[in-house]
Amino acid sequence: MTGSLPVPLRVLGDHYQKKLELYRSKQIFSRPTTLIHALEVFDLSGHIDDLRFVLQKSGSIGCSPAAAIKFYEASKEITTLKYLQQSWIQFDGAFPVNYPIEIFEINWVLYFLSLTDEQIVTKHRNLVDYLKMFWDEEKGIAWSKEFPVPDLDDTAIAYVHLVKSGLHPDVKVFRSFLFGENIMCFPNETHKAVTHIAHL
Repeated sequence: MTGSLPVPLRVLGDHYQKKLELYRSKQIFSRPTTLIHALEVFDLSGHIDDLRFVLQKSGSIGCSPAAAIKFYEASKEITTLKYLQQSWIQFDGAFPVNYPIEIFEINWVLYFLSLTDEQIVTKHRNLVDYLKMFWDEEKGIAWSKEFPVPDLDDTAIAYVHLVKSGLHPDVKVFRSFLFGENIMCFPNETHKAVTHIAHL
């Protein structure tokens, strides 16, 4: 994998250099991370087999059409082509940034509806059951069944929905988002921000 960034990204400093080092050290090939969303920036020659562990049954790569296009371009993977065609049709000739994000959609629709109706979670038990199906007591939940990287935002909101529905998820799940003295939204982030802890 070539280790160069396009000129616009090079000027953005240390943050991008840290991400580049993760690519150079091949950490992207050892476990699913949000780095998958940046595949379109890099030359994937010789690394297709290394990335197959993040290839979903649907052909999605990290729920990212951009990453899927790059992967398909290098691999000619037929399931990825089908995923792209389905996305293109689903969104009327356009690609969203991420697709599918069904857990994210369920989480946040329930959250905003619950601001006006506190019983919304019990009225839509089937949606909570879907969240429960993908809840991991150690790691929390991701924004999609096709992106196996839990995030703090979705974990915090899903936790609230599960509790309101009468379930008892362990609060210790939030320890997985502590990295030293920092709270991170995703594992192995290269910078910290505060927006994702608003719902914690």
